[in-house]
Amino acid sequence: MNRSPKLGLQKTRTRIWKQNTTMKNSHDTNQPVTSNPRFIMTALLGLVMLVIAGCAKSTHLTTKAGGHEIRAEIVGNHSIDTQPERGTISSPYGKITIERARVKFDDSPWTAIPERVPVKVSISKGKLWLAAGSVTVKRTVH
Repeated sequence: MNRSPKLGLQKTRTRIWKQNTTMKNSHDTNQPVTSNPRFIMTALLGLVMLVIAGCAKSTHLTTKAGGHEIRAEIVGNHSIDTQPERGTISSPYGKITIERARVKFDDSPWTAIPERVPVKVSISKGKLWLAAGSVTVKRTVH
């Protein structure tokens, strides 16, 4: 049995390659990212957090209308019409009209508010909310 030096070298290379491949860990750059269990769990957790938090964006804005400074937080699409005597904020969830001394939601009756006070408005799915001085007006839709 005469062994050639090439055959012995080939077996040594194979043995070293096998040792190196068994010592690889999950941080190996040659390993596909999707086969990493930590990556998969992180991606799933991120997706679950998006679903829980919802994907609705809210807009924060400040404007002046009807003698009031108006600060609003509005979820979803909206339009704003500001005039010196009146401001109207509309969205798919409802409409709020603000005048110098009164306010109304959609087609509900007018509610008196103090003049020249800051007004805070929040419009989101199922909820309209307004605070002007000591007056707070809410409407919830189920």
